[in-house]
Amino acid sequence: MKKDFPEVWRNRDVESIKKLRYSLGNITFSRSPKTKDSFGHNKGFYQVSKSYTDRELTEYPEWTDKAIYERGKKMFDFLLERWELKNTSIDSPEFMKKFLIEKVTLKD
Repeated sequence: MKKDFPEVWRNRDVESIKKLRYSLGNITFSRSPKTKDSFGHNKGFYQVSKSYTDRELTEYPEWTDKAIYERGKKMFDFLLERWELKNTSIDSPEFMKKFLIEKVTLKD
């Protein structure tokens, strides 16, 4: 485990780490040559990405479970708005919980 990741991975079981890793808020679309290094190391790649969602990552000072959730929620809300899915079965707390980070306890 990398030294820069303890905030997200601390006190997490393998299943919770997978949920965070593959949640909507942790997705990037960059074709930049990212590595499995720390968030701080990859920020340079995100800054020059052609993807708005990747450049937006640089606005976060640290990459924590709370940041992953907040970014995922923002992206989820955008999807609801963009494809006019508000007030549908997708626009529910149950669906959002599964889509974002189901069964992961967020720290304050």
